[in-house]
Amino acid sequence: MSKRSFTSIPLKRLFNVTDVVTILSYELSPSFYTTGESHDFWEMLYVDRGCISVESGSKRLTLETGQLFFHKPNDFHVVKCDGTQSASVFILSFVCKSPAMSFFGGRDFLTNKTHFTVIRALIDECNAGFEKSKYPLAPISDSPYGVNQLIKIKLEELLILLIRSEEQPPDSKRASSGKTVMGTTLANAIAEHLNENLVGRVRLEDLSRMLHYGKSTLCDIFKRTYGKTIIEYHTELKINEAKRMIFEHKMSVSEVAARLGFESPEYFSRTFHKYVGMSPRAFRTSLVQGNTVYLENEVKLEV
Repeated sequence: MSKRSFTSIPLKRLFNVTDVVTILSYELSPSFYTTGESHDFWEMLYVDRGCISVESGSKRLTLETGQLFFHKPNDFHVVKCDGTQSASVFILSFVCKSPAMSFFGGRDFLTNKTHFTVIRALIDECNAGFEKSKYPLAPISDSPYGVNQLIKIKLEELLILLIRSEEQPPDSKRASSGKTVMGTTLANAIAEHLNENLVGRVRLEDLSRMLHYGKSTLCDIFKRTYGKTIIEYHTELKINEAKRMIFEHKMSVSEVAARLGFESPEYFSRTFHKYVGMSPRAFRTSLVQGNTVYLENEVKLEV
């Protein structure tokens, strides 16, 4: 038998993230502002909830829920809330000297469901690997195997996906099959309904009747699109709204629970603690706790 010969093909690397500098999770009060800073590395800012104003170099823009922005190295930048609503942000600063990074300088992106899945996985790995919202950044001693490499992989994956979504021509952005289009549209319709109905419980029977699909089909499509169940998604929406009410309106636990349709203040408090890591009362009074920083006014990191 003759010996086969093989030819290897080198895999081209577009991005090489070499270092992480800061990992920050902030709950910003409506009056939050920074006096500004600049540094010689990249900074990615993701708005998980609310609305913030950003000044970066010559750019001035407003970012809302689901938007990303990249501060270029050495660009002086300022972040502030509008005085009326709070916000929740995730900030990851990193070193990447790959030429492809020129695409991101001073750009904002509206994330889609694919981006969200990667961002969620990136945040989970950051939570597992480091004590966030502290500087210098401190690794967690018993972090899972390979967590650093997964942070690198997920961040580089996100960068590639963002370029893909921006550079594809309009026709190629269409889903490759009617089934994919149907699933995404259906999941988005469910999400929109949940966003518009934060009060009370979600009944799968009502969704099934409204959208004319079986309950199992709806649950399966939504989980595949959003990475969580319908009930989990709706509960997270409620908790985010509860955080906003506590921050902006100083409402009591009983008032928030009643407004959002929880069965009792006690059940609301248990649910809030499960998702936030502290009670509603502790959330109102704490500035630093549970791996998240709650900022009422300007804080500048010396980096």
